[in-house]
Amino acid sequence: MKKRIAIALIAIASALSLTACGSSGIVENVKEETVAGAMFERHNIDGYYSILVDKDTKVCYLEYDGVHQYGITALLNQDGTPKIWEE
Repeated sequence: MKKRIAIALIAIASALSLTACGSSGIVENVKEETVAGAMFERHNIDGYYSILVDKDTKVCYLEYDGVHQYGITALLNQDGTPKIWEE
């Protein structure tokens, strides 16, 4: 079980290190959608990970949508403030 958790953490860290909240060219297939009453832009990274950008606040979120798992978390700067989408 500890090995699976370690592998999952490494995978998430790798995904975050390869992506940026900005126009880096890695994200593609941008589309708009409503989630829980808020309008987001979805930037697909691969089959499981997406960057969601709130249309009003421009705050970035990392979304994981696996086979039987789902998770979403705000992306943070080094000082702990929310990561803002930069065009």
